[in-house]
Amino acid sequence: MDIATSVQSLSTDLATKEGALHFTDTANFFSQLEKIMELSDVEFKEFEKSVGFKSLSTVLEEAYKAFDELETESDLQAWKDKYGDVVELRDSIVTPLIQQPSYQRLANRLGEYYIHNTYVKITERQVALVVGGDKRKLKGSADVNSSDVKNGVIVYDLPKTQRVQEKESDGSMVTSQEIAKCNNSWMTAMRQEGKRKVFIDFFILPTVGPMGTSTKVEVVAKGHKKTLFGWNKYKTRYHIKTVNYELIDARGNRQDGIDLSKRPGFNDEYQLFLTDQLSDVVPSISYTLPDSFIRVSGRAHSRGTNPYWAVVCCVPVPYSCPTDYEYIPAL
Repeated sequence: MDIATSVQSLSTDLATKEGALHFTDTANFFSQLEKIMELSDVEFKEFEKSVGFKSLSTVLEEAYKAFDELETESDLQAWKDKYGDVVELRDSIVTPLIQQPSYQRLANRLGEYYIHNTYVKITERQVALVVGGDKRKLKGSADVNSSDVKNGVIVYDLPKTQRVQEKESDGSMVTSQEIAKCNNSWMTAMRQEGKRKVFIDFFILPTVGPMGTSTKVEVVAKGHKKTLFGWNKYKTRYHIKTVNYELIDARGNRQDGIDLSKRPGFNDEYQLFLTDQLSDVVPSISYTLPDSFIRVSGRAHSRGTNPYWAVVCCVPVPYSCPTDYEYIPAL
C-alpha cells in the first residue's frame, strides 16, 4: 500500500474540530490510533494535510529548525518568545514540554484533541478530559486542574520528567541506575559521543478512549547535537532493541513486554518510538495510572553514537542488562 492509499484510508474516518484532531468513529478508535502511531514522518505529514490540522509534533519540528539558525542572544530570546509555549531550553537541552511522541502527534499546539464528545487536554504534567466537550470547565492551565467528577472532569497526573544535569565530556554515559530507580513510571538513560547524544526514555501513560482509559508503555529514542546555544534535536537514524518490561496494570494484572524492538525507517527522523498498548480498559472515573515498573530494560542508539548505546536497566539480575556496544553497519 503506497503513502497516498494508506493515509486516505485513515483520514476518511477522522475530522477536525476547532483546529484539533477529532475521532468521530469510536468503534475503530484503537485501530485508528495504532495506524497514526505507525506512520512514518513523511506519511504523517501527508496525513496532517489530508485531515486539515497541524499537530504539536510539526510545531516542535519548526522550533528545532529555528533553533539551528540562531546567531545572537537576541535571536535566542525571540525564539523563546515564539516557541516558549511548547519547548524550552532546559539544562542547555532543547526540551519539548510534552515529551511523549504519541501525544505530540494527537494534540495540536494547545495540547488538545477530541474523542467523540470528549475533550482531551495534554500538558507537561497532566492529561485532563472533559465529558461532553466543554473545555471551559478546565482552568486556564491543565497543570493546576483536579478531577471534578460531577462536572465530567477527570485528570491524570503524568510522571515528572526533570532530567539530572549530565556531566559534559567527549564520551559519557548516564545509566538508569544513576538517575532513577525502578519505582518510577519514567525511566531514562543517555549516551554521549563527542557532539552527539542519544537518549532512551520509557513512559507509562494513560490512553483515553471512548469506552474508558487504559495504559500504554512508550519507548522513545531521540538524538541531540551540540549547537551554539545548547543541545538541539536533529534528524538522524535510530534503533531501539531488547526492550523488556513488567508492571501491574490498572486492573491489577501483571503485564509484560518481551524483546520489543523498532528498526529505523528509510528517512532520518527527529525521534523513533514504539508504543505497547495494554488492554486494561476501565471506566475513566476509576482509572489509576500505574506508578512504576516492576522491571524494565532496553537500549537505543543513533547514527551519531554508533556503536555505543544508551541503556536503561532496572532488573533483579544486573548481569542480564543489554550490552551498550554493538555496531550497526547499515545505520
